Amino acid sequence: MIKIFNWFKRFWCEHKYEFVRNIYGDEINQCGGYRSLWKCNKCGKYQYRKNTLKKTLDNLYDEYYDNEYKNWVKEHDEFLYYITNQLIDAASKGKCYYEFVMACKTSTDDRWHFKQWLEENKLEYEYELYHQLEEYDEINQYMFKIRWK
Repeated sequence: MIKIFNWFKRFWCEHKYEFVRNIYGDEINQCGGYRSLWKCNKCGKYQYRKNTLKKTLDNLYDEYYDNEYKNWVKEHDEFLYYITNQLIDAASKGKCYYEFVMACKTSTDDRWHFKQWLEENKLEYEYELYHQLEEYDEINQYMFKIRWK
């Protein structure tokens, strides 16, 4: 009875397959030439596929930093909104640059993420170490000069 129920469940299921693992070596021959194993997360049905799913270290690194950047933008949305308004205000006054000092923890990626945000918005920038509070302090201040055309 349970087997019949499971068969009907699999028959009517709109499968959503998730990657389980890649198949290598002689196991490919045993699986009829298929190179990856997938499993439906609803009914548990397995499916073999010809293609492999490769996540190289570069892809994992890019995904990690992409997520880190998106989280940073969400956490700093008020700061970025303020900077955007300052840039608009400076442009409306006929200036072609805006300077400000930003305090960054050296242990975080604040400076790197801010530079990525500037590049994403097609803004040219320069920055330099403006003030180091103490030699071994974690917080440094950087002078950013943002230009636009």
